[in-house]
Amino acid sequence: MNAFTSALKRWVKKLASSLNKANTPSTNSFALQSIKPRKKSQPETNKFNKQDLKRFNDFQTFCLIIGNARSGSTILGSAIDAHPNAIVANETLASNNFWKGLNKESILQEVIENACVNHQNSRPSENYHYQIGDAPATKRRVHVYGDKIWNPATLLLHGDYELIPRLSDTLNAKIFLIASIRNPFDTIATMHQRSQAPIADRIRWYFMHCESISALEARSPDAGFMHCHHELLIANPDEELLRICEALNLSTDKKHLESISKFLFKTPSRSSSTIDWTVEDIENILTRMQNFPYLAHYQNQTP
Repeated sequence: MNAFTSALKRWVKKLASSLNKANTPSTNSFALQSIKPRKKSQPETNKFNKQDLKRFNDFQTFCLIIGNARSGSTILGSAIDAHPNAIVANETLASNNFWKGLNKESILQEVIENACVNHQNSRPSENYHYQIGDAPATKRRVHVYGDKIWNPATLLLHGDYELIPRLSDTLNAKIFLIASIRNPFDTIATMHQRSQAPIADRIRWYFMHCESISALEARSPDAGFMHCHHELLIANPDEELLRICEALNLSTDKKHLESISKFLFKTPSRSSSTIDWTVEDIENILTRMQNFPYLAHYQNQTP
C-alpha cells in the first residue's frame, strides 16, 4: 500500500465518521464544501406498493454507477434506466447511507420511488434534464436495478469495500460497478467552475477519486466492473450501450438504442477550453494520468 492510498483511507474513514455523526460537511477545505447531505424525495404519483414490488423482485444484478463529479455519470445512469428491463435511480438516500439497516425490499422500494420522482421531474442535475426512458410503472419485468451514487461515496466504498459484498448478500444479487470516465481536463474545469475552488484543489479531488476507482476495480471480479468513457458514449452510443447491456445481461432493444442516440449531444462539452491553465497544472495532470491506464485515452487531449 503506497503512502497516498494510506492517506486516502485515513481521510475516507474520517469523512465517513463525520457524515455519520453530523450528516453535514466540514468547511475546512474546498473539497469538502462540495459534499452536501441529501434529502429523501417523496414521489407524488406512481408510488409502488408491496404488491407492485413483487413483480419487480425477480432480478439478478444491481448496478452501481461510480466516478468523479461532472464525469457524465448522471447521463449514464439515465441511459441504462431507459432500457425496458432496467430501473436505475439517481442518488438514493439508501446509497448515501450505504444501505445501513435496510433489507432487500426497502432498498428496491427506494430505487423505484427515486426513479419515479426523477421521471416526473425529468431527472434534473445542474440546470440540465437527463430523463430519457419511460416511467418505471410501465416496465413489465426488471432484470437490473441500479443507482448512480453520490460521487464522494466512491471514496467511501474504497475505504470500506466490505459494503459491496454485504449489499450483494442483502439483495441476493450480483453487484456490478460501472465507472463513468470523462476527460480529466474537462472534468476538473467543470468542477472548478461550479465550486470556484482552486484548480489545484480540484486536481487533488479528481485524482483521489481515480485512486478509489482503481482500487475498487482491483478488488472486483472481472465480470463485475467496467469503465464507460463519456466521450465514447456520445460518439458511438450504440456500440457503448451494447457493451454495457451485454455486461448487465440485458437484451438488445432497438427502441432503447434509438432513444439514447436522439437524446445525446453530438459532441461532448469541452469545459477545459474556458480555463486559463498554467503549464504546471497541465504537466501535473498529465503526469498523474500515467498512473491510471483507463486515462490513457486522453493523453493527447490537452487544453
